[in-house]
Amino acid sequence: MTALAGTLAATAYAQAGALSVSGTARMEYQTTKASAATSADSFAQNTTISFTGSGELDNGMTVSYLQAQSGANTLTSQGVTLDMGDMGSLAMTNYNFGGIGTIQDMVPNGGEQPWDDLATGTGNHGTPEQGVASPHSGNRLGYKTTMGGAVISASMDYQQNSPTTSLAVQLPNLVEGLNIGAGIATDQNSATTEQDIETMYATYAIGGVSVGYQVTDVSVTAANSDIERTAYGVSFAVNDSISVGYGISDTEFEAKTLDEENTGVGISYTAGGAIISASMDYQMNSPTTSLAVQLPNLVEGLNIGAGVATDQDSASTEQDIETMYIKYAMGSVSVGYQVTSVEPQAANTDIERTGMGISFAVNDNLSIGYGISDTEFDAASLDEENKGIGVAYTAGGMKLGIIKNTKDNAGGTAGELVSTWVAKQRRAYRGPVTSLINGNAITANDERYALAA
Repeated sequence: MTALAGTLAATAYAQAGALSVSGTARMEYQTTKASAATSADSFAQNTTISFTGSGELDNGMTVSYLQAQSGANTLTSQGVTLDMGDMGSLAMTNYNFGGIGTIQDMVPNGGEQPWDDLATGTGNHGTPEQGVASPHSGNRLGYKTTMGGAVISASMDYQQNSPTTSLAVQLPNLVEGLNIGAGIATDQNSATTEQDIETMYATYAIGGVSVGYQVTDVSVTAANSDIERTAYGVSFAVNDSISVGYGISDTEFEAKTLDEENTGVGISYTAGGAIISASMDYQMNSPTTSLAVQLPNLVEGLNIGAGVATDQDSASTEQDIETMYIKYAMGSVSVGYQVTSVEPQAANTDIERTGMGISFAVNDNLSIGYGISDTEFDAASLDEENKGIGVAYTAGGMKLGIIKNTKDNAGGTAGELVSTWVAKQRRAYRGPVTSLINGNAITANDERYALAA
């Protein structure tokens, strides 16, 4: 044992490992609605910084390491994997490397599973209590190998008195475009109870169309408590620029009279320099819908855009919103103008906001900016007036910003608010109106009001 430990130590120092850093930023769109008339906000953004490293052992096996950190400075994933070549891979991770969790939901969708971010009963979203085949938690041991075209994997974790174990088998490209798979698990969901989980799926892709179907059964120890979830979906890549998807996930609870029904739809579109986006969400009984069109660099330095929306601001009322903007940059100077109109259903309650500003990059380290935002309320005799001026200085990795904002007659009510912010700054918004965002009140240490050229 001593000799082996000495060999491992020598190997660790003799073999040089490569370390790399990468990052991702993602904005998501999805509409999700449950049958109980409850809805979840369909907007999400995911940013991740990933650190990966690898090194080769004397016997030719490869050790790799992953650590991922979210935009909220939270560790989301970490793991160490030993690649043993033809003998497969062994990993210790806090995410699903092998087992049933890797095939928890294989159905095509509009960018996110229809059940995501919704919870039922005592279970959080994405757990067996909601019919999703993902029983593992915490650090888990996983194994994966390929035999005769089949991908076989297993996983085990110790969160209770007994382990949670699972096995998954996938047959990718059984025939061209067809993928099938199945998994089983014994979930030790408490110190004294367990549940058995089974899932099976099939997906098929031809051209730009993908369809899929999956069924998951959760057999609970307690009588009359079984759960069955059925999911199916379709996605279609219209062309290189447009893709759409639709998914359904229905969960039947033996202990309840109503089934949970989730639906999700998503669309994405890109076209050269033009960005066109559309969205719909079900936060009320009726949807809030919006459309935006942006033409960046219409001519060199000129950017214009416009948007319209119907906002279901309560279960029985809505308001129409329109906005238009224009920005122009020449050299180190940027100027901009924007007007926004809000028309509620109630009479004499319209709102109109006008914003304009200018920013100037004195040099690579120093920039200054000035912005104005005036809001007129039909229901008030006074207009809200906002002004802001700021200076930003960058030295190495540190940014120091000094901003002074004033607000007169907030919401149309007489009064003045002055806020000055001095702070080290790590994140910045860039644009012509950098010290005012929609006329919001300024609070100390509010990074939304950071200044950048």
